[in-house]
Amino acid sequence: EFGYRFWDNWRATLGYKFEVSQVKVSSAAAYDPPLHTSSPSLSLSYDTRDNIFDPYRGWSHRLVGQVSGGPLPEFDVLGGDTKFYKVIYDASDFELSPVRVLPFIKAPSLALHSRFGRSWGFGGQEVPITERFFLGGTDSIRGYGERELSGSLTATGGGVVMWQFNAEMKWPLVTRVLTLALPFYDIGNTWDQWNVPTSIDAINSSAFPLAQSWGFGVRLTIPGTIIVIRLDYGWGLTRMYDPSPSGNLHFNIGNIF
Repeated sequence: EFGYRFWDNWRATLGYKFEVSQVKVSSAAAYDPPLHTSSPSLSLSYDTRDNIFDPYRGWSHRLVGQVSGGPLPEFDVLGGDTKFYKVIYDASDFELSPVRVLPFIKAPSLALHSRFGRSWGFGGQEVPITERFFLGGTDSIRGYGERELSGSLTATGGGVVMWQFNAEMKWPLVTRVLTLALPFYDIGNTWDQWNVPTSIDAINSSAFPLAQSWGFGVRLTIPGTIIVIRLDYGWGLTRMYDPSPSGNLHFNIGNIF
């Protein structure tokens, strides 16, 4: 990737990916023929966060466009076996409380995050499974298994439309070292076509309604480094996805947003 900061808080990044992938539908099946993906991407970001690794205030916006095997159906100059477009918009907002809730803890910060994605194939192709959207788990909808949320009617699984929303209260027990996320709330899902529920009734009647969860977490930044160790414990609230009654523990390096 090559990035260029052209204004105080604005940055453009040009990237390129060449990938060879093989898919195995089940343990008993043979691998599908390898797929070659030749895919450039362009992103535009705006960032006013006070710290990119452990923010307490500020905004972040990022719009990413990606194409493979194009750029147009009749103008194939990128090569490869796959043909698709993908767009992802990611936004975060951190708002510091004007008052302290507890006298021995610094003012908490409300952290909000939303992510929307849309992909579609062209030239008679569908979006390959390696480029479809899957949610659930450590970095999306906590409280569910990894990639468990793939509301799809196709055999390949995954979705071509995705939306997720995350909210959490950040309590800085030790500033930039130890933070408690209590509580957090996640909601979202993926769909295999443009039929995202847009109302409460539509959500309740959808074949793949939005999955919800809540929980709490701890973030530990190793002193003298930028390494953030994250532990989250979440409970899924949408029973049709059969979440574990005892919840799920999630571990990762780096913040969820």
